[in-house]
Amino acid sequence: MTTLSNTPQFNLHQLLKPMLITLLCCLMGACGLFGDKKESANKGASTALKGSPEALYKEAKSELDGSNWTQAIEQLEKVQAADALGVLGQQAMLDTAYAQWRNADATSALVTIDRYTKQFPKGEGQAYALYLKGLINFNERSGLLTAVSKEDLSERDPKTLNDAYDALTLLIKNYPQSPYAAEASQRLTYIVNTLAKHEIGIALFYLQRNAPLAAANRAQGMLKQFGQTPAQEEALGIMAEAYRQLNLVELSDNALRVLKQNYPNSRHLQGGIYSPPTKAWYKLW
Repeated sequence: MTTLSNTPQFNLHQLLKPMLITLLCCLMGACGLFGDKKESANKGASTALKGSPEALYKEAKSELDGSNWTQAIEQLEKVQAADALGVLGQQAMLDTAYAQWRNADATSALVTIDRYTKQFPKGEGQAYALYLKGLINFNERSGLLTAVSKEDLSERDPKTLNDAYDALTLLIKNYPQSPYAAEASQRLTYIVNTLAKHEIGIALFYLQRNAPLAAANRAQGMLKQFGQTPAQEEALGIMAEAYRQLNLVELSDNALRVLKQNYPNSRHLQGGIYSPPTKAWYKLW
């Protein structure tokens, strides 16, 4: 007969021990899991902050301030990618154009500016875009040859100067209150005078090549487009001489009369005969 004393006793401690161990392991695993998630979340937030448009632009601005143009361009492209249609993205595009120009890549700079003006026709940076376009084209006129030879800029191809004229004129017309308008106006004065001298150079070329009609027409065209410039005196002298060679006495006398009224001490009035300026050594004609 089996008695109670011979029956195995029920031990609660032995039963709970493996359960407690299993529970403890589960809790430790859960803590590790949540800890990894928390660390991953913190790392993701840090990465997101580092890659934000604001953070990227701050780095780009640092490169710009240090004149590290290549690095600045690379960083600014990241800003544009991160904020394509935003304010920082637009600013980065304009800064890219500036950095490209300073990095001796005027062609790419002008392409970037044109892309900005087309993509953001109502953008707040339109005035600056026109100013920068005018500035780039204006400065493309200068170079080592000019510095060494003292070449007059009016002797060179006026295409870039015409582009500068168009950009700065549009800036003053559309954004007269812009902080760039005053400087644009000063540069325009120089540009107009230079373009006028360029036209005079062509008129002189025709006159010296025995083409008085072409010379007169070119000088007259200059007066219509750039009348209020110092080159007006030269234009009137060319017209007077060209019409004299064409036996158009009345037209020649009219040109001389206007010349006397506006430039009473003009060298072109000596004997009433036009005398062209001395040719510079760098001229090919």
